[in-house]
Amino acid sequence: TQDALAKSQYMLGRELLNKEKYEECLDLAGKIVRDAKENVIAPDASELAVKAAFALLANAPAEKRDAARDRLMKIAKFTIENWPGKSQADGVRILLGNLSVAMGNIDEALKTFESVNPKSERYPIALHMASQTYWRRYLLEKIKQDKANREQMAADRDKALKHATESLALQQKTAEKSKPMSQQMIETQLGLADIQLD
Repeated sequence: TQDALAKSQYMLGRELLNKEKYEECLDLAGKIVRDAKENVIAPDASELAVKAAFALLANAPAEKRDAARDRLMKIAKFTIENWPGKSQADGVRILLGNLSVAMGNIDEALKTFESVNPKSERYPIALHMASQTYWRRYLLEKIKQDKANREQMAADRDKALKHATESLALQQKTAEKSKPMSQQMIETQLGLADIQLD
């Protein structure tokens, strides 16, 4: 009965997230984790809470942004510490990496993307995000022209190419031949083509 209740609450939480009722989603996801931390759905609920907290941060007015960021980091830390080997924790790591990119903290973003477990089902996405981030840094350096750090550019280009190639290979392994190519695979191939064109 408790398992069925937790799963029903989780489905409702996902619906709240889709309807952009982020605070309600966060409250419900938190209740699931508090009431049924050992339940199989708890890691999913905790990741859902992180997504809701991330959305609240993205929509927070300037004066509430620091508090919203602290709240997000607290929930993210809880998820990673309680289920470090689960794919949900890797999903949270990727989300935190994206947050670091948005804040201009490229080194922290790369460290976060590259901390995703190579055995995780989220690993191809993490590689894709790391590739994009290396490539972004390469392009920012390239703009400097004569003042550009050529050594860093070469290293960033090589890593962007390596990560994109590996990500694509992993995605192709798990892709279903009878289904259309996923959006993720399309984006990875476009990124790889951009690097090769350069």
